Amino acid sequence: LHMDVYDRWGTLVFTSDDQGMGWEGTEAVSGKSQAVSGIFTYSLSVTFKNGTEKVLHGNVSLVR
Repeated sequence: LHMDVYDRWGTLVFTSDDQGMGWEGTEAVSGKSQAVSGIFTYSLSVTFKNGTEKVLHGNVSLVR
């Protein structure tokens, strides 16, 4: 599992390879404690036990 979250300017604000760690609206990459409200894009790559891979992309709205 690999997940990246980008802000509206395409700047990476979160990345993780840990299945148990999701994005909580912080900008972990830049060191900011909270991201501002807005629309963020995510990319999720999953490799299943049988070797099948799937890539998902989408948007999420962050409202504070």
